[in-house]
Amino acid sequence: MTPAMLDFGRELAAKKGLANVTFKQGDVIALPFPDGSFSVVVTRYSFHHFLEPLAVFKEMVRVCRRGGRIALVDMYASEDDAKAAQWNRLELLRDPSHVRCLPLSELKALFGKVGLEQPKEAFYGVHDSVKNLLGRSFPNSGDDVKIRAMFAASAKDDRLGIPVTFEDSELWYTYPTAILSAVRH
Repeated sequence: MTPAMLDFGRELAAKKGLANVTFKQGDVIALPFPDGSFSVVVTRYSFHHFLEPLAVFKEMVRVCRRGGRIALVDMYASEDDAKAAQWNRLELLRDPSHVRCLPLSELKALFGKVGLEQPKEAFYGVHDSVKNLLGRSFPNSGDDVKIRAMFAASAKDDRLGIPVTFEDSELWYTYPTAILSAVRH
């Protein structure tokens, strides 16, 4: 999303001696590549930042060659609209670039909407403390208090629709994550 991220990637690739990597900034709805450029097209932990997820997914398919694989990896919200809305509210407080975490059903439906078969699925959870999460977040002043309170309330009543627990006097969460992929025919 930023030139600084690309610079970091270039530096890391150089340190690791990788010469077969190119970093390019572009618009996710109009990628700067010809049709069928890649055998694998992956998005990881970015879909919840997109204003137009279907348009982005169509563009991923466009730049994937026939026989190539498209993979979408992202956290997903509860199918319960109220819980999903609460978690999205928390995420927006934590990271102002957040748009909306989609429920798993919406993520999977993207594949059919672009003419792909139902995706292969795998799942895991990102488990960490709220303290660590806030340490790598960008809340406005005072929003960290609201975020902690939202997590603490959810530990009692599941209002976020994600696992939240108290462990050793610390709040812990698990963000559900899906790996969805399909071959472009």
